[in-house]
Amino acid sequence: MSIQAIRRAIRRKQPITATYLGRRRILCPHLVGTKNGLWNVLSYQSGGESSSGLSANPAHNWRCMRVSELSRVVSAPDHEWRTAPNHTRPTTCVDVVDTEVAY
Repeated sequence: MSIQAIRRAIRRKQPITATYLGRRRILCPHLVGTKNGLWNVLSYQSGGESSSGLSANPAHNWRCMRVSELSRVVSAPDHEWRTAPNHTRPTTCVDVVDTEVAY
């Protein structure tokens, strides 16, 4: 998985599709960086599958994912960029921010 592809999606506010833990997801990545030296991405999941399910409350559809666990990542320009009202809340997903969505 290329960090560059995630950075590009963040800068362009463009959704991606990816497989994570065996489930296909539609993600809007908002932040990528490291935590304890490992790359993580914080995304708003707007569709696809999730073991916890997607909530009707948008504030509950944030996902912190280990980048090394993502596969089949592709740009999804036919999907709408989405976020939630709590997009500026502090996150514990990363310690060192590499790229973050500009609002």
